[in-house]
Amino acid sequence: MSALRVKAKRIGTCGIAGFALWLTSPGMAQDETETYLPTPIPDAIRAAILAEASVEDAVAWAPVGDSGYYVSYLRGPGHCGSGGCRARVWRMEGNKAKEVGHLSVGHLPLAALWDGPESVPALAVTVSDRTLPEGTMISSIFADDTYGEPAWDYPLPAGSGDIILSETSLTPVETLLGRGNARDQAGFGILPGSSGNFCTGFIGKKQAFTWDFGDPVATIRFNGKIRYPKVPQKFLSPPADASSEFDDTQWLADDLAIQVYEIAPVSGGVAGPESDAFTVHTVSFTGVGERYFDRVEMKIHCGS
Repeated sequence: MSALRVKAKRIGTCGIAGFALWLTSPGMAQDETETYLPTPIPDAIRAAILAEASVEDAVAWAPVGDSGYYVSYLRGPGHCGSGGCRARVWRMEGNKAKEVGHLSVGHLPLAALWDGPESVPALAVTVSDRTLPEGTMISSIFADDTYGEPAWDYPLPAGSGDIILSETSLTPVETLLGRGNARDQAGFGILPGSSGNFCTGFIGKKQAFTWDFGDPVATIRFNGKIRYPKVPQKFLSPPADASSEFDDTQWLADDLAIQVYEIAPVSGGVAGPESDAFTVHTVSFTGVGERYFDRVEMKIHCGS
């Protein structure tokens, strides 16, 4: 998956630190914001999509029938051109989201057409082309775990297939701002006390992430609760070491999905003649949990 290498900023003002998303969470009050929320999809896929979203964007997503695949459409100045935006297709691989392909640049509506290999429907997106009638759709057929090249030689008339994403599916990210849904501090928070774990993450000068080398879980605070996301396998399998990159990894807890991207080159060194080497990772954390979406910048120090 191609990550946007942009400098992430803490999202939220005046104490509004997260974006309300649909998650079934016992004990969380239901409110009117749910009327505007997109269709539920796996948390890990939402985290991957929203890791590239900003408050200027609008987002839509939907399952592709019962195939286990999902399609997303992110509209905004950083994602679209004169011909429209590029829809992306996802599935889960274990506990991680995997982008398996994309469709032709185009507009909504987007439709499912027919069952192809493995009963995965072909998808068609509306395109803008002065040589074609208004509303023409171009399809891509699923094969070998991806969607193939757009079939421009076989344009389809407007209204083909079953619409799964339309203009009314788009949700402005700005309108997903949560208002008092969290019992405590919304989004990422500061851990109580401090510890000398192998990898320690900071928001400013305050500790917000810890992981001890070899442990299967890390520690983080989200929506006022301590969470223990599972460490990606790449950090646990030899030859794992302090230089293991955090880029494009997902750390998943039972009710939290975190998408991590490196946003600056990894630095490091040796603190002293009797010290081991250390690395410093500058990352963006995008968390989705308990109907909230939050993003922070973090410095993670690994080693001594």
